[in-house]
Amino acid sequence: MNKQSSLKQGLSEKTAKRCSTPLVRGFTLVEILIVIGILAVLATVTVLILNPAQFIAQSRDSTRMNDLQSLNKAIVLSKAMGSFVDGTEEKKVYVSLPDISEPPNPNDDCRASGEYTALPALATGWEYRCVASRDNLKKIDGNGWIPINFASVPSIQPPLVTLPVDPINDPTSLNYYAYGWDTDRNAYILAAKLDSDKYLSDSAAKDGGNDDDVFETRPIAWMTTPWACGGTLTDSRDSKTYATVQIGNQCWMAANFNVGTKLASGSTMPSDPFDYNNPEKWCYNNDDALCTSEGGLYTWAEMMGFSSSCLTTDCSGQIQSPHQGICLSGWHIPTDSEWTTLTGYLSANSQYWCGENSTYIAKSLASTSGWSTSTNTCAVGNDQGTNNTTGFTVGPAGYRYANGDYSPRRYTYLWTASQGTAALSWTRSLFYDHATVVRGDDGKAYGFSVRCVRD
Repeated sequence: MNKQSSLKQGLSEKTAKRCSTPLVRGFTLVEILIVIGILAVLATVTVLILNPAQFIAQSRDSTRMNDLQSLNKAIVLSKAMGSFVDGTEEKKVYVSLPDISEPPNPNDDCRASGEYTALPALATGWEYRCVASRDNLKKIDGNGWIPINFASVPSIQPPLVTLPVDPINDPTSLNYYAYGWDTDRNAYILAAKLDSDKYLSDSAAKDGGNDDDVFETRPIAWMTTPWACGGTLTDSRDSKTYATVQIGNQCWMAANFNVGTKLASGSTMPSDPFDYNNPEKWCYNNDDALCTSEGGLYTWAEMMGFSSSCLTTDCSGQIQSPHQGICLSGWHIPTDSEWTTLTGYLSANSQYWCGENSTYIAKSLASTSGWSTSTNTCAVGNDQGTNNTTGFTVGPAGYRYANGDYSPRRYTYLWTASQGTAALSWTRSLFYDHATVVRGDDGKAYGFSVRCVRD
């Protein structure tokens, strides 16, 4: 073979090798966009699978946002069109809830009347209004939950077909729509509580209002000054006031609860049905003064708002989380776990110990006087002036036995919302001669003290 032929053959082999080597190239823009789209779909599916509750909450919040925006537009349009019938009164908060009084009275304050005690307290001078009946809720003729007659607007078609209501529409979870007139700003206000993390951060916190849990078309004029733990609580049922105290991440009442009617004697039991506005209690040894100083004594069932049958039967299926019971709106009966959180916090912080023992924390919760004297080092009744470093202020309340007799006033037992067995509930107690907080399970028919903790 001559040199020219060899050269041609070599070039042909190189060309063949080059052509047989696979080409390496980057993704095209279209391919990248497809991948991003797939990842977005997978992320959405992951949220739905891993956290379906948030997905449902987002759907409800989207409905709430759309509803309030539609209502706002309808009100603005109605005003722009001129003559229409508007029954809105000053300093009234109209809510998308039916009046449930008997007989119905849509002109009363449906919180103060006891219909919806879970509704938040309002600023001075403001009152709630509920619509006359459930059938009227969505009417647009001025008889619905918003007292504007949208049907009277001079247009070809009313700006609304029906009034929207919250997807849940339940006052206990604070999920309802609210509407009012702000005289100072000369403007209507619409508001709805949001539940999902997404809409709370993206909408409620950025709407320019004064409540980061609520979507507001304008700042809410009927809000009270934000309450801070350490302030005083007032029970609207009897005007009694209670101090509060922050301990760790929990806000507690700093006194035993004392609401309701005193039973005639230790042998008299609470009657059915439970009445939130007038619970039944015992005063230690039938002494009114001790109800005032140490709080009332309640059965577990009465404290929880259950029938007396729950004293001996399993009522765990009725326990809510949180469970309000006789507590004020926004407060609840502490669970066994919440009491453990309290004592765990005290044991983790040495300023609440007596001596070097992290379990000797009872003195930090006990009041500085009134206890029987004990010679036991670090006991509640020993050197009482060093007690109450938390401000929790548990005094010697004593308790009522199930047979109607009373214990010596050397102890205080406090209920939890957590049932033990059918006839028992978990409790916490302080003894005059103990240094520790005692966890026990006791009969539900006993008369024990009650503390409430903030939601």
